[in-house]
Amino acid sequence: MKVLVTGGAGFIGSHVCEHMLRDGHTVIVFDNLSSGKLSNIDGLFNQYPISFIKGDITSETDLQLIPACDAVVHLAAAISVIESMSNPRKYEETNVEGSRKVYEWAKSHGATTIVSASSAAVYGDAPPPLDESAANGGLSPYAQTKFEMEKVGRQFESLKCHYLRFFNVYGPRQDPTSPYTGAISIFMDRSTTNRDITVFGDGEQTRDFVSVSDVAAAIKMLITTPDLERQTLNVGTSSTISINELVDIILVITGSKSKVAHGDERAGEIKHSCANTDAIRRLGWAPNVELREGLGELVEWFVGQQ
Repeated sequence: MKVLVTGGAGFIGSHVCEHMLRDGHTVIVFDNLSSGKLSNIDGLFNQYPISFIKGDITSETDLQLIPACDAVVHLAAAISVIESMSNPRKYEETNVEGSRKVYEWAKSHGATTIVSASSAAVYGDAPPPLDESAANGGLSPYAQTKFEMEKVGRQFESLKCHYLRFFNVYGPRQDPTSPYTGAISIFMDRSTTNRDITVFGDGEQTRDFVSVSDVAAAIKMLITTPDLERQTLNVGTSSTISINELVDIILVITGSKSKVAHGDERAGEIKHSCANTDAIRRLGWAPNVELREGLGELVEWFVGQQ
């Protein structure tokens, strides 16, 4: 297959590219490099059939630079809950209208299957474990635009649009200096350099952390399974840990001397989040990376980067 990956130079996107290429598919990466990095995929160009087009999903002109593909992995998005609170227009233009342009491109260029990145944020503060029927739009403009993106895709009846609601994804290549990065990346960066760690709120908020390699495997499964009906699926582990517990584990496995302080709770963030993953498990996917194992591998990556 020839697969377009929007946001393919990003954290999750680069892992998706690797998974698809190793299975013998051809990949076209489309990325504006606002948060993605060519260094994430540089090592693939000499080994696999991969090409890169710099462009933005909000630009119809840029999208027309892309040749016809069989399938699309749509990951390009504005992704910060905090930023969305102060700049909701950016999130509407990118996550909703930009996605609409991607779906229109797919319809006119022969792509029949699209897997789009949604988010656990669409559940708002509903009580966990969260199944796919519990989505209500969320607490932030980011969450609301991801929920709206799902609705937009369902308007394209000729496309098989799948939506994966990612929980808290972590792993190598998640840039700790990015304003869009995740908690594990920040804590790992600070602990491996013995800098102080700030936990927002009381630290008793709980999260379902899922390895980026497991996320990429879920995407690949949906892209390469031809007989599936449209699916909206959680991608998580169905296990949770508090932020305080997470920090304690990271400090131990890194042997860090970092001190931990607490800051004000951040607007738009939820208290508890845990995926009900029954639906995606019935399709044959299950997480393979246990959190402590994944954190151990991530320490090695961070030390290597430093």
